Amino acid sequence: MSLAASAVAVVALAVPAHAVGDGTYVIRNLRTGGCLAPLAGPFSPVVLKYDRDCTQWKVTNQEDGSVQLSPTDQPALCLDTLRFPEAAVAPCGEGRLQRWQIDDFGPRTPANIRNLDTDSCLNALSPEGPVLVLSCRGPEWLLEPTA
Repeated sequence: MSLAASAVAVVALAVPAHAVGDGTYVIRNLRTGGCLAPLAGPFSPVVLKYDRDCTQWKVTNQEDGSVQLSPTDQPALCLDTLRFPEAAVAPCGEGRLQRWQIDDFGPRTPANIRNLDTDSCLNALSPEGPVLVLSCRGPEWLLEPTA
């Protein structure tokens, strides 16, 4: 096998089967219909918003098989669990708490968004409250491609 083919094989193995692809998405909660949105600025909590202008999130697959999630209007910030159990955004690259797994089983199907270091999932327990990182209850998020 050539060196180039070996490199492609290694990269292909780094992204888990059924993983969501790199791109820009609106992340919507299936139970409430609200969109995942950070409040403004670093270290702010993530909440659900119910207006027409949903936050768009850039999903970037990492070499270790995880994904990093960044709001496109605040690209230097990443979804994080530093305010555990509240989900928050923090400067990208600030630690391992920004490693997520998103199971995507096809277009328009529910997914869990699980933090690989806490082994907990994003949960929207209250339509008005912050998004929490708690035990996984089953898929409750829909990733809608924006392009």
